[in-house]
Amino acid sequence: MISPAMISHGNPRVKRALLGCFLLASLASLLGQAGCGGLVLAKTGHELLERAEARLDSGNPGSALVLLESVSEESFDEQDLARYKLNLAKAHFKLEDYYQAFHAIKDFPRDFPASPLLPQVAEIEFQAGHRLAASGYRLFLGLASDLDDATEVLEHLLIYHPASQHIDDALRILGEAAYLNEDYELAIERYSELLQRVRNSHWADMATFRVAMSQYQLLTGPDYDAAALETAQRELVGFLRSGSKNNEFVDEARLALARTELWIEQKELQIAKYYLTLGNDYGARIHLEQILKKADAQLRKEAAELLRQMAAKK
Repeated sequence: MISPAMISHGNPRVKRALLGCFLLASLASLLGQAGCGGLVLAKTGHELLERAEARLDSGNPGSALVLLESVSEESFDEQDLARYKLNLAKAHFKLEDYYQAFHAIKDFPRDFPASPLLPQVAEIEFQAGHRLAASGYRLFLGLASDLDDATEVLEHLLIYHPASQHIDDALRILGEAAYLNEDYELAIERYSELLQRVRNSHWADMATFRVAMSQYQLLTGPDYDAAALETAQRELVGFLRSGSKNNEFVDEARLALARTELWIEQKELQIAKYYLTLGNDYGARIHLEQILKKADAQLRKEAAELLRQMAAKK
């Protein structure tokens, strides 16, 4: 005998298959009771909806789902149809089929734009995306390896529920998903949006860190574009000046900054040497002096020696 407890375990595909078997068994049971006179079937969609809500409230989402899926949407007026969609999502959610919960209310903002149930819909949608992101084996901050469904759900939330109290949490999950997938440009976009849309977010420290580290991760060494090197340097310095209390973040950012500044110096040295091959001492000197401006420059000795050699030739 399949039970809701059994459905709560396993991967999403197995869970959906078990859920289907459970619903069929439940429907057969209900029909059997009806044939024996043990169950009086609802005469109207409204009556059925109230019974389904009562079963949800009593902790029986499987039975509620059987009732809700036994009737067509045409059985409800507009107000009850909105309640039907919401309760269908609740039943799926309580059975831990989070993507189906989202699917049940995906079009709710378009179909019922003035419904007082919209805040509940937004809450279920965020929680569904959050649970999808947290399912499977866990990586950084509880995010799962397969985030496609979670990404779809939370991106929908950003567009259709922009006033949700969970916007910064949704952007954090989307930003972290992009970072874990090494899509650093998208990670910058998501975390920057978080900082712009939600003032004083509890994720601000992490967002600032991830933007800086994403800029750093886009670099490939001293041969990379000078503007990108300087952007990464600026973001890393900005994070370190923000007063972060996260020692792990600070240590990682300091290491990234030291490496970025070395790459910048190496690029200045490369350009200076190139100018020397062209006989352009003035251009070479400008780039060497950029290195010498920093008292703690890692290539300070090399730059000073090259300037000395240039002066000796004259």
